[in-house]
Amino acid sequence: AQRRADPGWPPFEFDEENVDVRGDDVALAVGLTHDVAGGVRAYVQNRAPTIGRILHCRPRGSASQQSMVCGRHAWMLAESAVQQVRRLRERGSGKGRLHLFIAGPNAFTFFLGQHQQALGPVLSYEWDFDGQRGGGYSLGLSVGA
Repeated sequence: AQRRADPGWPPFEFDEENVDVRGDDVALAVGLTHDVAGGVRAYVQNRAPTIGRILHCRPRGSASQQSMVCGRHAWMLAESAVQQVRRLRERGSGKGRLHLFIAGPNAFTFFLGQHQQALGPVLSYEWDFDGQRGGGYSLGLSVGA
């Protein structure tokens, strides 16, 4: 049975961070299960000079293992992230590639991935949990980039 949307489910709160006005790429930092801002910022500053802005997506309240309630909630969050990226691009910012940094359930990533054509070229990054690649983020997958 499919769950009805509940207005009490935490929506995303968005925060745009300017990194370098010369960069055309946008980093989408999604922190559903934990805050990724520091790790994304460090990666962008040290290894990604083409990124001009970071769009931080955090659930209202705080990131946790319970921040996403169900599949419908995952779909709603993904839809809101896509709309926010589109708004950013419509304002003339971030016409380049989209760099994805996601700490969250695979359901969210699945629903976001359904919009790949609308998002344009995408590079997805993985966190190095076991320290085998020097710690921090590294490129995991590139689609259309």
